[in-house]
Amino acid sequence: MNFIVLNTINSILQYEYLYKRIDLTQDAKTNLRIFINQCAPRYQITEQEIKLILELIDLADKHKKSPFEFIKEEKVVILSENLKPATITLDKTKEFLLVNKIILKKTRETMKRI
Repeated sequence: MNFIVLNTINSILQYEYLYKRIDLTQDAKTNLRIFINQCAPRYQITEQEIKLILELIDLADKHKKSPFEFIKEEKVVILSENLKPATITLDKTKEFLLVNKIILKKTRETMKRI
């Protein structure tokens, strides 16, 4: 899931850079801010969709760094190094999939228009 949204963001950034609408840096966080501030409005990506993208990226980062994770009552629980839990429910997973689908559709439509 995270892979799809990151590739979409990267595609948008590369496309906008190719047409000299933005400047990219070597720092991924700076490029993400460029995407949020300059590209997302052009592609009609809403604040709520950006919030979900950031949440998905954060969960993927926590998963990557997590020393331990388990399933409890149909939820995936990811524990951080200080044992602070982050949970992923089936409904949240569906929400992430839906936002991926919406952003892919908006990207395709916008790139056809531009």
